[in-house]
Amino acid sequence: MLCMSDQDTGAGELPDAVREALLRGRWYFQRPERPGFMAIGQPESAVIPAFSSPGELARFAGACEWFSTTGEDLMTLLPEGHGLVVDLAGANPQLLPAEMLAPLRVEDAADE
Repeated sequence: MLCMSDQDTGAGELPDAVREALLRGRWYFQRPERPGFMAIGQPESAVIPAFSSPGELARFAGACEWFSTTGEDLMTLLPEGHGLVVDLAGANPQLLPAEMLAPLRVEDAADE
């Protein structure tokens, strides 16, 4: 589970513990009819709902088709300019804007 305080979110970058939880975790997503991610919002500010467990996904979407991936793979699959909102229907949803995730995408691209 990711947990950022209000103090963490002002820095513009992910705290180390959150970064590690994101990259090392397994994430669950509602599966749309066509391959890809379901996004919420306008293309320039869209976020993708991500869930830390099948139970958290069910809390949001009920019984649904789903898929999962590791956090490291997620950073290679995440559409450019999209952020994440983690456990949207949970007690402590976390918003990770695209700007906060961009350094993780850059590191991955540099490894190739």
